[in-house]
Amino acid sequence: MHAAKNQGSFGWRVVLPLAGTAAVAILAAGCGGSSPSAATRPKSTTPPAVAAPTTALGGVGATATTAPTAVPSTTSPSTTTPPLTTTLPTGPQPCTTGQLALTLSGQNGAAGSTYVTLDLRNTAASACTLNGYPGVSYVGGGNGTQIGASAARDPSTPIATITVGAGQSAQSELRLIDPYVFDSAACNLQPTQGFRVYPPGQTTAAFVNDPGEACSSTTLPQPALFVGAVRAG
Repeated sequence: MHAAKNQGSFGWRVVLPLAGTAAVAILAAGCGGSSPSAATRPKSTTPPAVAAPTTALGGVGATATTAPTAVPSTTSPSTTTPPLTTTLPTGPQPCTTGQLALTLSGQNGAAGSTYVTLDLRNTAASACTLNGYPGVSYVGGGNGTQIGASAARDPSTPIATITVGAGQSAQSELRLIDPYVFDSAACNLQPTQGFRVYPPGQTTAAFVNDPGEACSSTTLPQPALFVGAVRAG
């Protein structure tokens, strides 16, 4: 330390040397009083703006909503299905093969043909009905083998529904063509044992015994057997 002599009235003053810029900073800080410097002032604490949550369905922060419950209409017509009803058939039912007894009667001959009546008697305790043509063919061979073609339908009798009471009969006319009117080679004559008969609308046949002869060919120029529609007996 060096002492400098003041030539004024104050006598001696001690002058302390300061080291460079550090001394200037200290003096400047002392001159500022108690206010903090800009370098030491705390930063702003204002929070950043927060983005509003998205409202898109399924997005982050989406607000759940509940759909209003639909209220059923009280004026809709009733959809209740009415109960099914079963209508039972009324009146006589078709005659079955099992309730009919079949026989032949009234044989008559004329001009190369023989006419025979097929009787269908109802053996049941109640009435039944018949409508249309029986199915008829010759059979033989001891085992029901069909001989020749099945009977052709004779349209001379009109078709009608016939009610057959218990114990009563309906009838159908058979026309048997004499096999000798055909060429023998074309006819190929064979013995027969009778007829296989399907009553109208039935799939079960009955056998009617009536031995004879008939053409076995199915390619004759005309039918060898005809059958008429059933009629009242």
